[in-house]
Amino acid sequence: MGAPQEVTAVRITNQSWSDVVMYVHRESQRVRLGDIPAQGTRVFRIPASMISAVSLRFEADPVGSSRTASSYDLAVMRGDTVTLTIPPTAF
Repeated sequence: MGAPQEVTAVRITNQSWSDVVMYVHRESQRVRLGDIPAQGTRVFRIPASMISAVSLRFEADPVGSSRTASSYDLAVMRGDTVTLTIPPTAF
């Protein structure tokens, strides 16, 4: 039996009044993490395939809107838990 893999996660608090779909980007690759309801908080596991020497960017896509909000590029290492907040005025 191999050693357990470290879990890499992102904890996102959505302070906006819109439900959002969250994505993680690495270079040209985009992976859907899941949904966060308005005024809700969720923790998502970041797929191990997304963790490498390059940075990650997180994107919130509000349901029913064409506007999105993105984080800056962030250096994320295996085992990290990233904490993000979507402010009420993000969209």
